[in-house]
Amino acid sequence: MTSLQESVLVSVARPIDVGLWLMTWWTLFGLQDKKWLRNTIVVLVLGVSATYLLLQILLLRGSAAHGVFIADTIESFAFSAFDLALLVLIAWFGWRRPQRESGVLFLALLFYAIPNLDPALGMLHIPTRWFPFGIRLDLVQMTDFAMMVCLSLVLLRRFRVSQRRQQAIELDLKQAQQVQQVLMPQQLSAVPGYRIESEFRPASQVGGDFFQIIPGEGKDAGSVLVVVGDVAGKGAQAGMLVALLVGAIRTCVQAGWGPTEMLNALNQRLCGREHALATCVVLHIDGDGRVQYANAGHLPPYVNGKEMAIQGALPLGVVPDADFSTGGFSLGPGDSMVLMSDGIAEAQDGHGHLFGFERVLSMLQAPVTAAEMATAAQNFGQRDDILVLRIVREGTETRVPKAEPALAVG
Repeated sequence: MTSLQESVLVSVARPIDVGLWLMTWWTLFGLQDKKWLRNTIVVLVLGVSATYLLLQILLLRGSAAHGVFIADTIESFAFSAFDLALLVLIAWFGWRRPQRESGVLFLALLFYAIPNLDPALGMLHIPTRWFPFGIRLDLVQMTDFAMMVCLSLVLLRRFRVSQRRQQAIELDLKQAQQVQQVLMPQQLSAVPGYRIESEFRPASQVGGDFFQIIPGEGKDAGSVLVVVGDVAGKGAQAGMLVALLVGAIRTCVQAGWGPTEMLNALNQRLCGREHALATCVVLHIDGDGRVQYANAGHLPPYVNGKEMAIQGALPLGVVPDADFSTGGFSLGPGDSMVLMSDGIAEAQDGHGHLFGFERVLSMLQAPVTAAEMATAAQNFGQRDDILVLRIVREGTETRVPKAEPALAVG
């Protein structure tokens, strides 16, 4: 490497090093909202680096060496002054938003700033190097070591705080998962004349899919209400929305409301809440196989391997007075109905291929359990929550039902 290259590297390295440290202090004091301060540091470093580079090239080429040397000296003092000014600004803004480790941070900042005073201390004949017992002690080395100790203490404390926060988040998610497990039917109630099986496999600790299977009571005995839905998002927020919806569903059941009235009530619960959207389908199945449904943007059911033709509708939580698809059909003896979330079709392998609805239809052409369907999608490449619900009306006759004329939409 030539002397010109070495000189250029040295001239550019110092402002870059100072700029990195200024950005470090800017971050440590939590001044990310002061973008103008960050921009000032970047402009200063780029400007000084370019000026240093030009001066060093002129100096090494012997172009007006005396004038270039003076300019280089002035540039060096000016840069040190700007460096100190920015440090004062960072310290001032950091003081106005004190943190528990602010004292240690300010002490570290002081140790960092002291070497900038080395030229002034030399002019005042104040020693910055000592040789006790023949060992050299340099002020810059001592302050650098002290600064690193202070920063290590700050970073260690922040790591411990972050670790405790992460443990608290994991505990919250675990508790939310436990609540969700309570809300989901663990043992399906026996419904005379029907065989029901379910499979729910969340993509994370807390899923956004939900379902409810509620047998009818009293004069409605022998029937069953089936609700399947998918809340937008994942995590604790999705779990809270699931809890809200399941509670509202139970209230609607106690009030004796039908599918359409239930969706209207659920929609009112979600409207006005931030990031609160959900698809949902509600089906009321009589003991004789008649099915009345209301759908809010959820996947239609598959009956005997065929997708039911259901008019599309908006999800819950979009508009207060939304219209939902409603209608009915019948399940004969031996007929099966499968309800699922989009986590099945949206399963994706390592090459980006989707599980897809064609593969879903292919699997449904033969008798397939809810667990087999969920396992196939999960093994293909689960990306979202997987929920499969299969309802079979007991008997021997199997047919493809025709949808009855739709009820009023709304």
